[in-house]
This record gives sequence, structure tokens and C-alpha cells, in this order.
Amino acid sequence: MDTKIILALFLFMTLLAHPALAVTITPEADSFVCAYSTEVNTNYGTSNLLVKYAAPTTLSQSATRKIYIRFNLSSLNLFQITQATLNLTQVSAGGDAVSGTQTFHVYGLNDLAAGENWGESSITWNNAPGNNTASGYTMNAQTTLLGTFTINGTGTMGSTVSFSNANLMNFLNNDTNDVVTLMITRETYDTNYSGYIHAFASRETGSTSPQLVLNTAPVPEINSVFYLLLALALTGIKKLAVKSYGEVI
Repeated sequence: MDTKIILALFLFMTLLAHPALAVTITPEADSFVCAYSTEVNTNYGTSNLLVKYAAPTTLSQSATRKIYIRFNLSSLNLFQITQATLNLTQVSAGGDAVSGTQTFHVYGLNDLAAGENWGESSITWNNAPGNNTASGYTMNAQTTLLGTFTINGTGTMGSTVSFSNANLMNFLNNDTNDVVTLMITRETYDTNYSGYIHAFASRETGSTSPQLVLNTAPVPEINSVFYLLLALALTGIKKLAVKSYGEVI
């Protein structure tokens, strides 16, 4: 059989075997940062991920915290994301219990923004990229608000909290350098200084680490190659049949 036909068939069968890909990605770095005056330069890169927005309104006197999680998307290669979900596992962190709906914001650090490669062992409230140091729950112009999720009261320890929408999917697809940082803040304000701190397992915990769960498909350009190879393969097969057996209808 002609070498070109064999190659076309091989590539065709390879693409048939990999029409789509389900991927789970864990962070390459995560941490939280704290607004309290004696902790603005403190790093928490090896701790669980704590988030809180609480009294007093002067941030430097509050225990307000924001979460940073960075993922590397290089494993996706020639695939585009068709659905994206951020999964977080709740863990205990303490504080006085809260009730009612607690609302959290999910932000993305804009593609190619300064500080994308922040250090897990060096990030703090004062140097965190995208941080609005004057706000307990909003971020600055280097970021994009992707949406919100809610937890009822203190939530349930060990449960999975999921965030998924088209904004997250599009944000990930539009990234150009495979480096993506997601940030989580709590919008719900607690007038109690000793109020509840919501917490999620960090990457150091292993199996309960934050996860990006992605459904993917080959990018349109790859699909075009797929159909081209299919046409070449079928044409080659027909030519081989004609050579061997005469005209084939």
C-alpha cells in the first residue's frame, strides 16, 4: 500500500480515537492573603484557603481574606474547552457561626496581567496581583468578574462547592499563555469581627485539592484537518482498489 495512504489512515484513526478529552487540573499554586495590618506582608502559601469579609470596615483592622488559585492549562494543547467547573472542598476554619445566604465572587486575573506568575511562598495582601487593597471583596482593573456562588450559612464540611458558567469557560479559552489565576472573595459582610471564616482545602491536601474539571473538544482547525485526512484516506483507498480490481463505484 502507498506510504501516503498508510500515513493518512494512521492519522485518521488517531483522531477517531481522540475526538474529545475530559480533563481535571489541580493548581500549581494557591494561597490566601489577609488585610489585617500585621498580616498584610504575611504569606500563607502552605495553609488551607481562607476567605472572609468582616468588621470593622477599616480593612487594616479586620481579618478580611481573599483566595488566589493558579492553574496551568498547557496539558490542553490543541483542545478547546466546552464546559468548565471549579470545584472546592469545604473544610473547617472556625469563627462564630453565620446563617443565611453567603455570596462569593469568582474573579479571573486578566491574560498577561502583571504578576501572573506570583509566588505561592511569597504572595501577600500588599503584593497580590489584581488585589484592590481598599476593598474587602472587589478586585482591581487587572481582573474580570466571572460570577458568583453561594453557601448557606457555614456550609457543610467535606462537601464540594462548584462554580460553572459560560464566563469561566470563555475566560479559559481566551487565555494565551496557559497561566490562569482565579480569585475568590466573600461579598457577604459580617458585622462580627469574630465571625465565621469560610475555608477550602488547598492543593497541599492532595485528593481534596481545588480542581478545574474541563470538558473539551478538538479546536476547529483540528476538525478541518480531520476531515481533510478522511478525504485523503478514502481517496487513497479508492485508488488502491481501482489499481487492484479495476473501476470501483
